[in-house]
Amino acid sequence: MMRRVAGPILAVIAAAIPPARAGETNPKPKGPGPTDFFKIEEKSDVEYDAKLTSALKNMGPEEFADAFWPEHSKGLVHPYIRRAGGAVSLIELPVPPAEAAALEAADSAYEKKDYQAAREDYFEVLRKFPDSYLAHLHLGDTYSGLGEREKALSEYRQAIKLNPDDHAGYTSVGRELARLGKKDDAIAAWTRALALRPHDESTLALAAEFGIARHAPAFRPKAYVRKENDVIVSYVPGDAPGEEYAHWYRWAACKAVWLGEPEYAAAHRSTKKGWTGEEDIECMLNLLVAYKVHLEHGNGKGTDPELDRLLPLLDDLLLREFVVYEIGARYSPDIVLMLRNPKLDMDAYVRKYVLH
Repeated sequence: MMRRVAGPILAVIAAAIPPARAGETNPKPKGPGPTDFFKIEEKSDVEYDAKLTSALKNMGPEEFADAFWPEHSKGLVHPYIRRAGGAVSLIELPVPPAEAAALEAADSAYEKKDYQAAREDYFEVLRKFPDSYLAHLHLGDTYSGLGEREKALSEYRQAIKLNPDDHAGYTSVGRELARLGKKDDAIAAWTRALALRPHDESTLALAAEFGIARHAPAFRPKAYVRKENDVIVSYVPGDAPGEEYAHWYRWAACKAVWLGEPEYAAAHRSTKKGWTGEEDIECMLNLLVAYKVHLEHGNGKGTDPELDRLLPLLDDLLLREFVVYEIGARYSPDIVLMLRNPKLDMDAYVRKYVLH
């Protein structure tokens, strides 16, 4: 049964806010209200404990996110979705050796900022390889270097037609549109780029350069959960138990059950392979609904500006998109392409919660 080493903290958790029910808060996605993970812990044979984050040694809240969601890959330079014989796979853009050699010569001139020579070299590559994605992309860069905006846009758009799953073309289109003073169109292009490659630094830097983007800080949890010997320990915020952090206690309880109850995790996970998001969607739903109830009951103390910003996710039906962008992309920058979920509206999330 549950070991109550931190009895006072658990008592605060149980009493701090009333149970969140679907009818009270209209949680999204549609379905039953947030699970009461405290009850699951109470009935379990697994030992659970709760402590304050101040008890953690050699680790602070700024490190929780990296510990929860470690990076698994750096991402592909130019991702490409290959479809063959009914099979779909995400790979690095394939470039035949002869095409690669021709591109290398043209790239050499471009890197020397000899744009006139580079343009002729890329023309030659396209004469031999008219469907060369990289030749069109780099020819666009060459026209950009020459200050020929419309020609650059034409090449970038042709590149996008050849490989619509690489964010690079959209990032460059946004830059040229911004230089032409077409603000709304530039934002739309950068939105698509970030929808394909969350947190892309080059895209965000360009948007910031033109003063039409504001990137919210990456999501960082204020609670932490880990297994210590045979005990699942939740570390919750505060220097002393207090109701202002009760929503983070509920989030931690969710993470604790997913860690400590393999049968629960297996029953709620769509696949055993890789990250799919079900755990983080459920825990974020518990966090936001509990925070909403906390505010609705007049508990203004401890109001969290980041959670205030994220509360509309419930009504906007963008909680899944948030989880993919803020959490899944930590595992791999290519997570959107890897999931290939047609129900995800990443553009809507980026436009409302990333770019302003």
